[in-house]
Amino acid sequence: MVMTSFSERCIAALAKEMALRRLQPIQFELVRGKHEVYEYAKVVQRDLLVELYVYTDEAGCTLNERDWKIFEKWDFSDDNDLIRSFVAYVIKVLTTGPGIKEEHRGWLDSLIKPQTS
Repeated sequence: MVMTSFSERCIAALAKEMALRRLQPIQFELVRGKHEVYEYAKVVQRDLLVELYVYTDEAGCTLNERDWKIFEKWDFSDDNDLIRSFVAYVIKVLTTGPGIKEEHRGWLDSLIKPQTS
């Protein structure tokens, strides 16, 4: 799979945070569109569809195909700041943190891996 340095770092940072929180890993797939190539993943839990997009220099997330949050390079001091913000937002969505709409709450338990003794 061919990924840019930005997308590799972005997906790796997300994977690391997911593992730290014992959340199920997210599988990205390479999408080759007419005008761009990007990494795409989706997580479906109960009535919430989370779609993640990682491009060569930006990232985005949609909730239920309508609430779009974009992380564009010119809004951040550098790539690392953008990646940190994207990862924090995705983790917040997946753990129902502050700022998530009430209709999207209540599905954390199905994302957490069972602890083994």
